[in-house]
Amino acid sequence: MARGRARMGASASQAKGVTARVVAAWVLLPAFFFVTGGTSAWWEAWAYCAILLVPMTLFVGFMARHDPEFIARRLTMREKERTQRRVLAWGLPAYLGIIIIPGLDRRFGWSEPPPAAVVGALAISLAGCLTMLRCFVENRWAGRTVEVYAGQSVNDASLTSRELPPT
Repeated sequence: MARGRARMGASASQAKGVTARVVAAWVLLPAFFFVTGGTSAWWEAWAYCAILLVPMTLFVGFMARHDPEFIARRLTMREKERTQRRVLAWGLPAYLGIIIIPGLDRRFGWSEPPPAAVVGALAISLAGCLTMLRCFVENRWAGRTVEVYAGQSVNDASLTSRELPPT
Protein backbone atom coordinates (compact mmCIF):
# COMPACT_ATOMS: atom_id res chain seq x y z
CA MET A 1 0.00 0.00 0.00
CA ALA A 2 2.81 2.42 0.84
CA ARG A 3 4.33 1.67 -2.54
CA GLY A 4 1.06 2.61 -4.29
CA ARG A 5 0.91 5.85 -2.32
CA ALA A 6 4.51 6.66 -3.26
CA ARG A 7 3.62 6.21 -6.92
CA MET A 8 0.56 8.40 -6.58
CA GLY A 9 2.67 11.02 -4.80
CA ALA A 10 5.25 11.01 -7.56
CA SER A 11 2.47 11.25 -10.13
CA ALA A 12 0.86 14.18 -8.31
CA SER A 13 4.27 15.84 -8.06
CA GLN A 14 4.83 15.37 -11.79
CA ALA A 15 1.36 16.74 -12.54
CA LYS A 16 2.16 19.87 -10.52
CA GLY A 17 5.48 20.24 -12.33
CA VAL A 18 3.83 19.88 -15.74
CA THR A 19 1.06 22.30 -14.82
CA ALA A 20 3.58 24.85 -13.59
CA ARG A 21 5.58 24.59 -16.82
CA VAL A 22 2.51 24.92 -19.03
CA VAL A 23 1.31 27.98 -17.07
CA ALA A 24 4.82 29.45 -17.27
CA ALA A 25 4.87 28.93 -21.03
CA TRP A 26 1.49 30.71 -21.37
CA VAL A 27 2.86 33.65 -19.38
CA LEU A 28 6.50 33.86 -20.51
CA LEU A 29 6.21 33.33 -24.28
CA PRO A 30 3.76 36.21 -24.82
CA ALA A 31 5.68 38.31 -22.27
CA PHE A 32 8.90 37.97 -24.27
CA PHE A 33 7.13 39.14 -27.41
CA PHE A 34 5.17 41.98 -25.87
CA VAL A 35 7.93 43.33 -23.64
CA THR A 36 10.47 43.36 -26.47
CA GLY A 37 7.85 44.50 -29.01
CA GLY A 38 6.54 47.27 -26.78
CA THR A 39 2.87 46.54 -27.52
CA SER A 40 0.20 43.90 -27.08
CA ALA A 41 -1.54 45.11 -30.26
CA TRP A 42 0.47 42.68 -32.36
CA TRP A 43 -1.65 40.03 -34.05
CA GLU A 44 1.35 38.12 -35.42
CA ALA A 45 2.72 37.48 -31.92
CA TRP A 46 -0.71 36.44 -30.59
CA ALA A 47 -1.13 34.03 -33.51
CA TYR A 48 2.35 32.55 -33.04
CA CYS A 49 1.76 32.06 -29.31
CA ALA A 50 -1.55 30.33 -30.04
CA ILE A 51 0.07 28.10 -32.69
CA LEU A 52 2.66 26.91 -30.18
CA LEU A 53 0.77 26.94 -26.91
CA VAL A 54 -2.65 25.49 -27.80
CA PRO A 55 -1.35 22.25 -29.40
CA MET A 56 1.32 21.91 -26.68
CA THR A 57 -1.24 22.29 -23.89
CA LEU A 58 -3.66 19.79 -25.46
CA PHE A 59 -0.81 17.34 -26.10
CA VAL A 60 0.57 17.60 -22.55
CA GLY A 61 -2.91 17.08 -21.10
CA PHE A 62 -3.46 14.04 -23.33
CA MET A 63 -0.06 12.50 -22.56
CA ALA A 64 -0.38 13.17 -18.82
CA ARG A 65 -3.54 11.05 -18.80
CA HIS A 66 -2.47 8.36 -21.28
CA ASP A 67 1.32 8.08 -20.86
CA PRO A 68 2.59 9.71 -17.66
CA GLU A 69 5.96 7.97 -18.09
CA PHE A 70 6.49 10.00 -21.26
CA ILE A 71 5.89 13.20 -19.30
CA ALA A 72 8.33 12.02 -16.62
CA ARG A 73 11.02 11.42 -19.28
CA ARG A 74 10.40 14.84 -20.83
CA LEU A 75 10.74 16.49 -17.41
CA THR A 76 14.18 14.96 -16.85
CA MET A 77 16.42 17.97 -17.38
CA ARG A 78 19.88 16.87 -16.27
CA GLU A 79 22.09 15.97 -19.21
CA LYS A 80 24.70 13.36 -18.36
CA GLU A 81 27.00 13.80 -21.36
CA ARG A 82 29.25 16.84 -21.68
CA THR A 83 28.43 17.15 -25.40
CA GLN A 84 24.71 17.27 -24.63
CA ARG A 85 25.28 19.99 -22.05
CA ARG A 86 27.28 21.97 -24.61
CA VAL A 87 24.47 21.71 -27.17
CA LEU A 88 22.05 23.10 -24.58
CA ALA A 89 24.46 25.89 -23.68
CA TRP A 90 24.52 27.00 -27.33
CA GLY A 91 20.84 26.31 -27.95
CA LEU A 92 19.38 28.46 -25.19
CA PRO A 93 20.81 31.78 -26.45
CA ALA A 94 19.76 30.85 -29.99
CA TYR A 95 16.20 30.14 -28.81
CA LEU A 96 16.07 33.37 -26.82
CA GLY A 97 17.22 35.23 -29.94
CA ILE A 98 14.43 33.61 -31.94
CA ILE A 99 11.81 35.04 -29.58
CA ILE A 100 13.48 38.36 -28.72
CA ILE A 101 14.54 39.58 -32.19
CA PRO A 102 10.98 39.65 -33.62
CA GLY A 103 9.92 41.85 -30.70
CA LEU A 104 12.77 44.25 -31.31
CA ASP A 105 11.93 44.21 -35.01
CA ARG A 106 8.35 45.15 -34.18
CA ARG A 107 9.40 47.87 -31.72
CA PHE A 108 11.94 49.54 -34.02
CA GLY A 109 10.16 48.89 -37.33
CA TRP A 110 13.11 47.16 -38.99
CA SER A 111 10.88 45.24 -41.42
CA GLU A 112 7.29 45.12 -42.61
CA PRO A 113 6.64 41.66 -44.06
CA PRO A 114 3.55 41.28 -46.23
CA PRO A 115 0.60 39.62 -44.46
CA ALA A 116 0.74 36.68 -46.89
CA ALA A 117 4.35 35.97 -45.85
CA VAL A 118 3.37 36.15 -42.17
CA VAL A 119 0.46 33.75 -42.67
CA GLY A 120 2.72 31.40 -44.65
CA ALA A 121 5.33 31.46 -41.89
CA LEU A 122 2.65 30.81 -39.27
CA ALA A 123 1.37 27.83 -41.30
CA ILE A 124 4.90 26.42 -41.52
CA SER A 125 5.32 26.92 -37.75
CA LEU A 126 2.06 25.08 -37.08
CA ALA A 127 3.08 22.23 -39.39
CA GLY A 128 6.42 21.94 -37.61
CA CYS A 129 4.80 21.96 -34.17
CA LEU A 130 2.24 19.30 -35.14
CA THR A 131 4.95 17.14 -36.76
CA MET A 132 7.02 17.29 -33.58
CA LEU A 133 4.00 16.29 -31.48
CA ARG A 134 3.22 13.42 -33.87
CA CYS A 135 6.80 12.17 -33.49
CA PHE A 136 6.35 12.22 -29.72
CA VAL A 137 3.15 10.18 -30.01
CA GLU A 138 4.87 7.64 -32.28
CA ASN A 139 8.03 7.51 -30.18
CA ARG A 140 6.90 7.33 -26.59
CA TRP A 141 10.54 6.86 -25.56
CA ALA A 142 11.52 10.37 -26.68
CA GLY A 143 13.05 11.80 -23.54
CA ARG A 144 14.59 15.17 -22.91
CA THR A 145 17.92 13.42 -22.38
CA VAL A 146 19.44 10.68 -24.53
CA GLU A 147 18.95 7.37 -22.72
CA VAL A 148 17.99 3.76 -23.36
CA TYR A 149 15.16 2.40 -21.20
CA ALA A 150 14.27 -1.15 -20.19
CA GLY A 151 11.57 -2.47 -22.48
CA GLN A 152 12.25 0.18 -25.11
CA SER A 153 11.33 -0.91 -28.63
CA VAL A 154 11.90 0.45 -32.12
CA ASN A 155 8.85 1.51 -34.13
CA ASP A 156 9.74 0.64 -37.74
CA ALA A 157 6.46 2.01 -39.12
CA SER A 158 6.66 5.51 -37.65
CA LEU A 159 7.15 8.88 -39.30
CA THR A 160 10.64 9.06 -37.81
CA SER A 161 11.72 5.70 -39.23
CA ARG A 162 11.57 6.77 -42.89
CA GLU A 163 14.92 6.56 -44.63
CA LEU A 164 16.02 9.03 -47.23
CA PRO A 165 16.98 7.60 -50.61
CA PRO A 166 20.74 7.34 -51.20
CA THR A 167 22.29 10.31 -52.96
